[in-house]
Amino acid sequence: AGDYRHLPEVAAKVREALAPVRGLTSITQSWDSGFTEIALDIDTNKALSYGLTPAAIAQQIPIRGQVLALSGNLASMGTQYVRLYLKGRFGEDIHSLKSMLIQTPNGEELPLLTLAKVGTQFTQPKIERDQMLYSIDVSGYRATRPVTHLTSDTEQALQKVDLRGFTVSQEGDIVSLDDSFQRLIKAIGIGVLVLTLTLIVIYRSVKLGLVMIVVLPLSLIGASWGMLIFDKPSCMPSLIGILLLFGIIIKNAVLLVDFYQDFRRKESPFDSAMESVRVRFRPVMMTAFGTIAGMIPIALEQAVGLERLSPLADVAVGGLIVGTLLTLIYVPMFAYGFDRAKKTKAE
Repeated sequence: AGDYRHLPEVAAKVREALAPVRGLTSITQSWDSGFTEIALDIDTNKALSYGLTPAAIAQQIPIRGQVLALSGNLASMGTQYVRLYLKGRFGEDIHSLKSMLIQTPNGEELPLLTLAKVGTQFTQPKIERDQMLYSIDVSGYRATRPVTHLTSDTEQALQKVDLRGFTVSQEGDIVSLDDSFQRLIKAIGIGVLVLTLTLIVIYRSVKLGLVMIVVLPLSLIGASWGMLIFDKPSCMPSLIGILLLFGIIIKNAVLLVDFYQDFRRKESPFDSAMESVRVRFRPVMMTAFGTIAGMIPIALEQAVGLERLSPLADVAVGGLIVGTLLTLIYVPMFAYGFDRAKKTKAE
């Protein structure tokens, strides 16, 4: 906001709105108007009648032996209030400050109370800025719920608060998480594209190259089921689990197509598809279930701290069970279908 005086009030409303959000604890704000200070309201006309200016009066107030300085607000081009830390007995009792003697140019000494009103008020112990605007942080810590769920609930809660004239932005874990999601999804897309082009070049066939890529979305069916069964959200470990899943599935698909092409040199398309499945069935299943066996303790969270990695295991277990079976069915079937269509055209 452009004015810091109302920020603590708005932050307090935000704190009240976020308090009922499940899984959000220790909600605090970075600063508040809870600091007591002495306010000095100088009567300018009376001070000038004694030959004093407000600055001349302020310079006589002892602030740890330093001379008073004034500062300006660049945004409004107005004078900023200066907080004075009094030295000695004047800072201990407001009555001592009121009775402090101010010397005039004529050599007279007048009590400060004669020239100004002295009182106490609440003020901010500190003021924060962000991008040349006054800012205040409302922080909360999550207990067990996923950060994406907390963010969704906090956004709904903030819609009930009147925030007109103020800018509210989400910071913290969700910002870095969104950035990591975007980077990882981009990396997965680039990896799939490079893999597709590589397979097309190696097998000298666009159709065979695409056959092996088609099974990747099919494996996501099992990955989704795994996350639903274990009740886990989409998060960074789950995306890493998808990368692991894609690597194993594409390896099995490459081996199936490679054996299909090898058998195709001496057998028919149908017999080559059946033979590739028969030969590679046991190694493919051993790879899948060996990986699943290693992921089960992580999926069941059998050790302290594994709850952070369990989405990775859930994706791998579900994706491998479904993806491996679909790979053994669809890859030979697509290879046979494309080869058969090619043979029919040739005839």
